[in-house]
Amino acid sequence: MDLTEAQYRRIAHLLPVQRANVRTSIIQMLNAILYGAEQGCKRWIEVERLIRRLNG
Repeated sequence: MDLTEAQYRRIAHLLPVQRANVRTSIIQMLNAILYGAEQGCKRWIEVERLIRRLNG
């Protein structure tokens, strides 16, 4: 499950402002967390690895 831009806009005001020096957008981070929850990740280190891959 990925957030759409419309869904993200609905909750964006609740999230911190993204700094300019980060490669991963907040929506990508949220999608990584949702992926972990959807796949039943028992260890959040797997989500961290996914985020690191997104950052290159």
